[in-house]
Amino acid sequence: MLKERIDIHGHFFPPTYQQLLQRHHIEFLDGEKAPIWSVERQWAYMERLHISFAVLSLSSPHLHLGDKAEAVETARGCNVYGAELSRRYPERFVALASLPLPEIAESIQEIRYGREKLGICGFALLTNYHGLYLGNEELDPVMEELNRQPTLVTIHPTLPWENAVRAAEELPGPVMEYFFETTRAVVNTIFYGDFPYSEELVPLGKVESGLEVLSSKTEDFTGTLTLMEEAA
Repeated sequence: MLKERIDIHGHFFPPTYQQLLQRHHIEFLDGEKAPIWSVERQWAYMERLHISFAVLSLSSPHLHLGDKAEAVETARGCNVYGAELSRRYPERFVALASLPLPEIAESIQEIRYGREKLGICGFALLTNYHGLYLGNEELDPVMEELNRQPTLVTIHPTLPWENAVRAAEELPGPVMEYFFETTRAVVNTIFYGDFPYSEELVPLGKVESGLEVLSSKTEDFTGTLTLMEEAA
């Protein structure tokens, strides 16, 4: 039995993000009621499930709800909060930064600010931004900027920008649509995206900050799996 767990798919709700949801009267996140989040509640959740380390990011819907200036401001506020959380609890959290996509120039600026000023080492992307899917050439400048140095980038599903499918509409997005969204983004990236970077992938252990902790814990987890296989 594992003594500890790593949660690589955790969500946090910085004050700036909570204020965004309140301004737009958003109580449900893609069909699920938004939780009441705090660091203390996150601690309790992790202790209850024996989680020793969590990788945190924003959930869906993201931070661009139609107003460019609002999205840019919200991204900065969330990233500053996440960086401080990661610095304060380096053995327990690493927070991934968010970008105000589909705003290209502002997103590149946020990547640079996050790296140079906040020490951010990872970013969380959505499957689509207002219908602009990962793999679209309009996003190439952002991908090139992310690739300038070793960076962890995750993909999180969201709802389609315009969903014309009239099937199982009463189900929350995570129950069904998220699987299709992930497929759309990955397939679009493989077939239409510019992917010259496969030889430049860097093991997690070479990435600074909280990911070093994640790497060491992943090695422990892998070792546990090896022992389980040998025992079988």
